[in-house]
Amino acid sequence: MKKLILIGLLIGQMFIVSFSWATDYFGCATASVNSDNTFCTTPTGSCTGSSAVSAATALQAGNNLYANGCTLSISDTFTATGIFTTDGDAGGSAVAGGTFTIDLSSVKGKTITANITAGAEHCLQVSGAADAGTQLTLSGNINGSSTTNTKYGVGDTHTVGNIVVSGNITGGGNSGATGYVFSGATGSISVTGNASASATGSGLGSGVALSAAGTGTITGNCFGEGLSGTTVGCAATSTGGLTINGSIINGSRSVAISGKIIWNPTAPEIGIGSYFKSDGGGSAVYTGTMATATDVITGKYFINKADGVVTQGSASSSGGGAWAF
Repeated sequence: MKKLILIGLLIGQMFIVSFSWATDYFGCATASVNSDNTFCTTPTGSCTGSSAVSAATALQAGNNLYANGCTLSISDTFTATGIFTTDGDAGGSAVAGGTFTIDLSSVKGKTITANITAGAEHCLQVSGAADAGTQLTLSGNINGSSTTNTKYGVGDTHTVGNIVVSGNITGGGNSGATGYVFSGATGSISVTGNASASATGSGLGSGVALSAAGTGTITGNCFGEGLSGTTVGCAATSTGGLTINGSIINGSRSVAISGKIIWNPTAPEIGIGSYFKSDGGGSAVYTGTMATATDVITGKYFINKADGVVTQGSASSSGGGAWAF
C-alpha cells in the first residue's frame, strides 16, 4: 500500500513539473523578437517593463506576445500562440500599439507560427524586395482590428517572391480594418484558408484586399458580411487580381467579393464551388453549379464570362437577393 501511495505521489509530482500555463509577455525594448530581453513579464508603460526574459522563454507555443508600444523586428523563425498590438492588460500599465516588422530584403525563408491580431496599429508589417520563391510562411489565423479604424492584421508591401499563409483571415469590427492587405507592385500571396468580412462590431473590416499589381490566390472560401456593414471577404482593386479556389458565399448584407476576382472552383458541384441565391437571411432558396454563363441570372451578382471572371454590382446595405458562388 505504501508503495502504491509513493508511486502516486511521484506521478503527481511529474505532472506538476511538466504542466505549464500560457504566459503573456510584453515588449519592453525596441529590438528583435528573437533577441533576449526584448520581452518582459510585467509592463510598466509604453515599451517598458520589468523582469525581462530570454527569447527561448518568450518564443514558445502557448505564449502571447504583445508589442506594448514597441517596434519589434523579426530576424528568424519563431513560434507563439499569438502576436498582438492590442492592450494586453486592460486597465493596467501596458498599452495598445507598437508593431511587429519583417524586411524580406534581408530576412528570407522564415516561418512565423502564431495567430496575428491588430489593435491600435497594424500587427505585422512586411516589406522589402524578396527573392523568387517562398520568402515567408505565416501559420495561424489573422485578424484586423476591432478597436481602431484602418489597422490591419498584416500590412504587406513586399515585392518579388511569394508569402504563404496557412490559416483563416478575418476583417476586424472597425472601419477599414482589413485582415490582410497586400499592396506590393509585384510578388504574390498564397492563402490556404477562408477569407471573411468581419463577424464582430459593425462588420466593417474585409478579409483579404489586394490594392496594387501584385497577385494572390486563396484556396478556401470567401464570405460576405452578415451584420450591419457592407464589406466583402475578398477584394482586388488592383490590376493583379485575386484567384479563388473554392466557394464565394455572399452574406445577408454584402457580396463576398469585389474587384478583379478569378473564380476557379476546384470541384464544381453542390456545396463545393457552387452558388446559391440568398433569401436575405443567409438561407439558400436556389442552388446550382457553374458550368456555363447561362447557369446564372444577369442583373444580380454573377459570373458572365466563360473565363470565370466575376462581375457584380454594388454591395447591398439592406441585403437580400444576392447571388453567391
